[in-house]
Amino acid sequence: MKSEVILIQYDISCTINFNFVPMTTKKGIAILGSTGSIGTQALDVIEAHPESFDLRVLTANFNGDLLIEQAKKFKPNAVVIADESKYKLVDCS
Repeated sequence: MKSEVILIQYDISCTINFNFVPMTTKKGIAILGSTGSIGTQALDVIEAHPESFDLRVLTANFNGDLLIEQAKKFKPNAVVIADESKYKLVDCS
């Protein structure tokens, strides 16, 4: 059985190029820092290729509002917020 590979290449302009190898099963994904620029770009890729990815965990440091929006859209198994003062906001949503 061939391994599934996702190649991420960074170039000087900070563009991320994804080269996908066809997958027979979805890959479980946890995004650490889903509200940051790379995290939101990763969510764009997951949204564009739902047949390849199963989003399981979203995490954020302090942007509770965006984390809630992402959780409602992608419905992960778990959502984590590092900033304790935002816990109730995220938990109640």
